[in-house]
Amino acid sequence: MGSRKRSARARRVAEFKASLAGPDPLADAFGRGAEGRQEALRRKACTSKRRYASRSEAEEVIAARAAEGVRGLRCYRCPHCDGWHLTHRPPEGA
Repeated sequence: MGSRKRSARARRVAEFKASLAGPDPLADAFGRGAEGRQEALRRKACTSKRRYASRSEAEEVIAARAAEGVRGLRCYRCPHCDGWHLTHRPPEGA
């Protein structure tokens, strides 16, 4: 089975190359404002991750990963997509 990371990187590269086909991509690189920063944050925090429709679905994946030997996973609700993602990070304030 191939690595998921390789295919995800290939997808990101393809999306990046497709974005270069339009108007000058660097024209607004330094003046993108709050909307651009929010979009960059959302892309980093949400769209590059797997989304689960419900907490129970995410917890099933955590249980399956635990059976494979992966420890320390937890799920959290995403403020950007209202879906659920997995993380190894402890909850904030803990």
